[in-house]
Amino acid sequence: MIKSKGLDEEYRKVTITLGEEQENFLDEIRRKIRKNGGSALARTEVIRTAIEVLKCLKVDNLNLSGIKNEFELFEKIKKSL
Repeated sequence: MIKSKGLDEEYRKVTITLGEEQENFLDEIRRKIRKNGGSALARTEVIRTAIEVLKCLKVDNLNLSGIKNEFELFEKIKKSL
């Protein structure tokens, strides 16, 4: 488990697979943060933040039945925004 900087929550290492466009998007977010005077965030910090934003959507309110792939999940989440 990995301890986060400044937080009491313990983290577990998880391997994920991203496409090149997704990887570039993460790096672009990180570059913009640094360019605008922020700290150098790790990719994992950006991904954890995105997950926390998703948690704000209240998954219980989403109709997730019958989803067969990530595109369908994407469409359901996008419609809830």
